[in-house]
Amino acid sequence: MEAKFRCDSAYTKKLVQEFYEYCCFRRPRYIVYHIIFALALAVWLFARLSGGSISYFIPIAVLVYYGMMLCYYYASVSLFMKRSRELTRSGVMQMKMAAYTDRMEFFNGSGEPVELPYDEVKSVFCTKNLIAVRSKASLVYMLQKSGFTLGAADGFLDFMHEKGLYKKR
Repeated sequence: MEAKFRCDSAYTKKLVQEFYEYCCFRRPRYIVYHIIFALALAVWLFARLSGGSISYFIPIAVLVYYGMMLCYYYASVSLFMKRSRELTRSGVMQMKMAAYTDRMEFFNGSGEPVELPYDEVKSVFCTKNLIAVRSKASLVYMLQKSGFTLGAADGFLDFMHEKGLYKKR
């Protein structure tokens, strides 16, 4: 069976940072959290400026939350890059993907290829430079949009949309 799409990706630090930036700050649920925190700060500021004596709990909680998210972001990127340096000589992991009508295959060069049937895909999301495929086992496969050697990134996203795995925004 011939592949419909092929993609070669290099997990550079820039790509990994973009992935974790989305995961930590731009996912839809986190955007809702940002709005809630902004409203809470606005209410707190209004109460303070109106002469009310309200505690500093809200701004401190917001600072702690964003501090923890920043720490998680930097720690995740650092850990990913350390693992890449341990697994490869160059420090940059390479991933190859082939998408067929019934499954995807991922080859990372360290062991057997991983077959992922489409019914095992939990979600697909994309950022400016990457497409992320999340399995039901919570493994994430990152594909560089510029790395498609057969087909194109937009065509792949349309294909995943037809499979019901990608929601166009």
